Amino acid sequence: SKVGVNYGRIADNLPPPNQVLQLLTSATDIRKVKLFDAEPSVLSAFSNTDFSLVVSAPNYMLSDLASDQSKALNWLTSSVASFYPATNITHIAVGNEVFSQTDGALKANLLPAMKNVYSALEKLKLHKRIKVSTPHAMSVLSSSFPPSNGSFSDTTRASLMPPLLQFLNDTGNPFMINVYPFFAYSTSPKSVSLDFVLFRSTKGELDPMSGLSYANMFDAQLDAVHFAMQSLGFDRIPLLVSETGWPSSGDDSETGASVENAREYIRNLVKHVTSTSGTTPVRPSSPTEVYIFALFNEDQKPGPKSERNFGLFQPNGSPVYSSDVLRSGSNGSGTSGAASKSKRRKKRSINPPRQHHHHQKMYRSSASSVRQWCIAKPGADAAALEKGITFACAEGGIDCSPIQSNGSCFDPQIAFSHASFVYNSYFQKMGRNSWNCYFQDTAMITITDPSKRKPYPD
Repeated sequence: SKVGVNYGRIADNLPPPNQVLQLLTSATDIRKVKLFDAEPSVLSAFSNTDFSLVVSAPNYMLSDLASDQSKALNWLTSSVASFYPATNITHIAVGNEVFSQTDGALKANLLPAMKNVYSALEKLKLHKRIKVSTPHAMSVLSSSFPPSNGSFSDTTRASLMPPLLQFLNDTGNPFMINVYPFFAYSTSPKSVSLDFVLFRSTKGELDPMSGLSYANMFDAQLDAVHFAMQSLGFDRIPLLVSETGWPSSGDDSETGASVENAREYIRNLVKHVTSTSGTTPVRPSSPTEVYIFALFNEDQKPGPKSERNFGLFQPNGSPVYSSDVLRSGSNGSGTSGAASKSKRRKKRSINPPRQHHHHQKMYRSSASSVRQWCIAKPGADAAALEKGITFACAEGGIDCSPIQSNGSCFDPQIAFSHASFVYNSYFQKMGRNSWNCYFQDTAMITITDPSKRKPYPD
């Protein structure tokens, strides 16, 4: 019950959400799923099931969410509350690894965005049901070993982290952290023990300052975060591991990326979290939820080869390797996910909570009847447009092959024309909401069909 999985969708060959639900139901014991957005088709597919979901507001939304509380309320109403409680949404992740970015404005917008989302939850009477946080990379720490020496980087510690921790502390929300022992091993295989990172060490590593012993790097990294928070006066904020995983394949330079190591890391991680409830030497009575990265190998992720090979499954549903999170001997067959979903839906509808139906009915939204398109703003900075294109084609999961050389929508005016193509593709895919047409203020909504000038998708 403490183990979930990240369901990323930066790929062009993944099964539809209803088949993903069936795969998880029939082939795994996982019932917690973390998304990188709040995609309506996914939220609908997981409604009336025994799954809980973490939804996300991507980084590009932070400026809008921070600047205007009404925008946060509008987003929350349409993208979260309208699906709740039929879809059991437990957390909202605002942004992702923001403090590890170089964009100062993005960092400055994070906490105001989180506060506005929380205030919106209060208005909807959902703040005690749905948690609000933001995932951090381990790079927010300047030191992590020994764990007792854990501390946030100077810039983060001086101005960014204290008020964020105060917010989490005051509202009872968790600190989300992305933990990857793989990267520590891959970059220093001669100084980091593979046994230590794969949970198979027979000799614990002693922290000379705290006197605590660590049998694996996972616990050591978590406690480094605990000590870093304690150094700022916060010792009760719970941790949630928003990502952890191991790639089954990588470039030649990515030492340790293999099917065998990935299988062992996931198997031993699940065994460890299950046997200890996710506790650590510093927090022996504080269970931690852990979300494996990732559900699928995603073929359109940029970066080194490992980025496209963290999945438990291939896009066709076949397991990349067997592990303790997969049912013994499963090949994707078994009890029908659709059938079990139907049984669960019938069971949950017997006596649904009255106040939940009140929320669901009040906040259900519908698309505008006015036809709209999203295009690049005339005169927008070319470099900013390129960033928007990169986001839409990578994290946004848009098929950008038409704007490649020899593609049907390739245009010499690359920045403007190509940005309009991918901006509108993303806008239409995500439901034609105003916040889906922002792209750091380089986009605008129009009710004039741009296809009369260029074959933009509708």
